[in-house]
Amino acid sequence: MAKRAGAYKSDKRKKELMRQKKQEEKRQKRFGKPGAEVPAGTQPQAEGVSSDVKAVAGSVVKVHYTGRLDDGSVFDSSRERGPLEFTVGAGQMIQGFDRAVSGMSVGESKTVRIPSDEAYGPYKEDLIFEMPKAHFPEGTKEGFAFTLKHPDGSSLEAVVTDIAGDTVTLNANHSLAGKDLIFDIELVEVEID
Repeated sequence: MAKRAGAYKSDKRKKELMRQKKQEEKRQKRFGKPGAEVPAGTQPQAEGVSSDVKAVAGSVVKVHYTGRLDDGSVFDSSRERGPLEFTVGAGQMIQGFDRAVSGMSVGESKTVRIPSDEAYGPYKEDLIFEMPKAHFPEGTKEGFAFTLKHPDGSSLEAVVTDIAGDTVTLNANHSLAGKDLIFDIELVEVEID
């Protein structure tokens, strides 16, 4: 028998509340109840965080990174927004980045060069195509991005690169496709159970 969506959300919420309660009990056991005095000179470490462990497949980690191209231009950085959190080996990151973080220790920094085939893949000419202008909203301009839906339910992100007469040219390549990437990575945290 299938669960209703509301029942699923309710079960999920209960599990999250139980997880939070267990974390609070662990914290209280380790550091005392809220408002309790902490001995001078002690710096309790956040629950579930260790600087003695390495990032391995399945680890939830936080990293700071700066991504650069060969010409030195920065295309992204976490330094202004805070560390990026992800699960190592879960396919949440590009393959080369995931591989670079695996095995790092908390506090370790490294610079890695990731070839395009382990990043956003090669630049593919067949991902540049034309569509009738009538299929786009009025006012569409070069640089506008669209999500195109396939009949099979999948979608494709594409950017308008040219508008000529009644034809719109789109490019569905990732903006970093075909480019080798350089990342400065610092492992900030590894969560442990």
